[in-house]
Amino acid sequence: MLNNILVGLDDSGWSRTALRHALDLADEHGARLHLATVADDVVIETDDASPPGPLGPDLVAMDELEVPETFEQPEADPVLTQARAACEERGVIAVASTLIGDRADRLLRHLAAADLLVLGRGGTRRARAQGIARSTRTIVRRATKPVLITGPEYVAPGGLLCYYDGTAAGQRALQLAAQLCLPGQHDLHVICAARSRDDRRHREDATEYLRAYKLPSEVTSITDDPCAELHRLAQLTDVSAVMVSRSRAPLWRSTLAERLLQLVKLPVWVQG
Repeated sequence: MLNNILVGLDDSGWSRTALRHALDLADEHGARLHLATVADDVVIETDDASPPGPLGPDLVAMDELEVPETFEQPEADPVLTQARAACEERGVIAVASTLIGDRADRLLRHLAAADLLVLGRGGTRRARAQGIARSTRTIVRRATKPVLITGPEYVAPGGLLCYYDGTAAGQRALQLAAQLCLPGQHDLHVICAARSRDDRRHREDATEYLRAYKLPSEVTSITDDPCAELHRLAQLTDVSAVMVSRSRAPLWRSTLAERLLQLVKLPVWVQG
């Protein structure tokens, strides 16, 4: 259930698109938004897939959120001022903070008190050419909760394309995809790996699980590379986003989510 949504913002068009997606989710699920910008962004590349450390004094639940000394006043940030105005116009409850420090670390720590992080791909021109900013790449690798990386253009809520691999994270991704599609009865397309005998059971498991939701859904098995198949189906089917589970990989090797972000323009959900 999405009750509290953290939104990472900056002064880019990518960020404004992310806010529109976050507002849609807030409307549909009755959620509140925590609008956050990060000052003094110094990106530290890491392969640490462990969750962030214990909640520090600068992190509290959104129900009790106050602005400690480590925050700048949100009124001083025009990005947050405009974002709060957009929330008021939509009737969405929101709080705002400017976080100080490393962008990936700050957002990951505050994600511990939220249900979802929404942010644009953004970054430098080189990062955009590669499909993902370095700090976003770190977040995708480390987040243990869902992250929505929005595309370059706004896409209205609709059907989802989900990859199910039989893992615990894959099961959470399938569950989240069904919950997101349920309010609007959107189509859910699921593809499952079928490279081994165990993999072939994934289609049956996914079909059985989705039957309880009574959603218009389709489950298919693939033997090809899941990234290539997701890219192909994202172009052929009428879906608004792609969902995958978080996976680990060495620094020199891209994860499935990172590869997808290099190929597809649609928003990509990554389930931790």
